[in-house]
Amino acid sequence: MSEPAYDLQAILALSTAVNSTLELPEICATACRIACERLGVDHSTFVLFDATGDAGRVIASYPPIVGALGMEIPLNAVKEEEALTRRREVIEVSNVDGLNEGIFKRNLKKLGVRSALMVPVVGKQGLLGSFSLDAIAEKRTFTQGEQRFCEVFAAQIAVAIENARAYQALHQRASQLEALRIASLAVMTDLERNTVLQRILAQALELLKARTCEIGRAHV
Repeated sequence: MSEPAYDLQAILALSTAVNSTLELPEICATACRIACERLGVDHSTFVLFDATGDAGRVIASYPPIVGALGMEIPLNAVKEEEALTRRREVIEVSNVDGLNEGIFKRNLKKLGVRSALMVPVVGKQGLLGSFSLDAIAEKRTFTQGEQRFCEVFAAQIAVAIENARAYQALHQRASQLEALRIASLAVMTDLERNTVLQRILAQALELLKARTCEIGRAHV
């Protein structure tokens, strides 16, 4: 009877923590920290997948391991990752040394991982990444309760990530609209053509994050 209450405490702790920020790295780092503390596991990692699903990047590692943050994780044509990326299944590796030689094993060995439990993080927009528990000091067999814990954790993380992305998109849209408003004011209040055009160009560069921009004259 203790396991559900134990899980609930951890889920409440995660929900409270991730809802206090909209920064993706902070959200994922907090999830990794809470998982380590609650489950007594050596290490936890979050890998954020790119839009194509061909690769991922480690954006959270707790406790910090030298070389972990920013590590590129290829996903395409990596057999061991297919269960997670294609079928969205949990991957459990009880003994990393027993894996076939390849990039999947090399990446785990690079971090000193001896056993791992990897859970897909799936949101409304699809597969977002993976959340893992890593045993480093000694090999470990993860329980069904720990797997269930990670799956619930992953669902919470997915919601937090999509909320953060929605906020970022809204903020970017607001910035674009403000840039357009300023450009419109310039056109309406400044009668000097060259000055108006220069202001429009400056606002277009800022709005589009471009390096160069030009305005042409149409001959009719």
